[in-house]
Amino acid sequence: AFVATASDASAMVYNPAGIAWLPGVNITVGLDIEYRDSSVVLPGVAPNGGTEPNLGYFFGSWSPLDSHWSAGVGFAPLYYINNDWSLAFPTAPNASGVTKVTVDHGMADVVYAINSSLSVGLGSDWYITRATLTQGTNSFRGNDFGGVGGHASLMWKPAYAWSVGAMLRSGAKIDFAGKAS
Repeated sequence: AFVATASDASAMVYNPAGIAWLPGVNITVGLDIEYRDSSVVLPGVAPNGGTEPNLGYFFGSWSPLDSHWSAGVGFAPLYYINNDWSLAFPTAPNASGVTKVTVDHGMADVVYAINSSLSVGLGSDWYITRATLTQGTNSFRGNDFGGVGGHASLMWKPAYAWSVGAMLRSGAKIDFAGKAS
């Protein structure tokens, strides 16, 4: 629903075309405190102790006065999982292990307001990924700082209190390389 009503700097995630009518500089900063618990709960098994970190995000936009152009940047955690499997399966052989995967999302956009009711935006996405996988004494750590993609957005306000938005985001390929011990 926010794709059609994106009206502050966090529009960078949902529909960057929405920043077209924000005058001047707008900044949104926040902190998600343990926003998700990825622990595994199975009947008769102790719960998995995996927890999520505290994560911060930032969005900023700039629309010069008397200009049709706007620009915006943003950074937000996209995905995070942290599981300690030895807690979920304490009696299973070779079940000890940890799975940690983190994907952060950076974005940059330019937006053009065609008129007072229609705007379009184009932008790029950058995905920063880190993974740690362990099982017993075996472990793998990998990073990928090169996952990129793009997106296009549209915002149309046909009447007062009515708006329509569209956002198309491409996929991005993430490659891990490294050695497992």
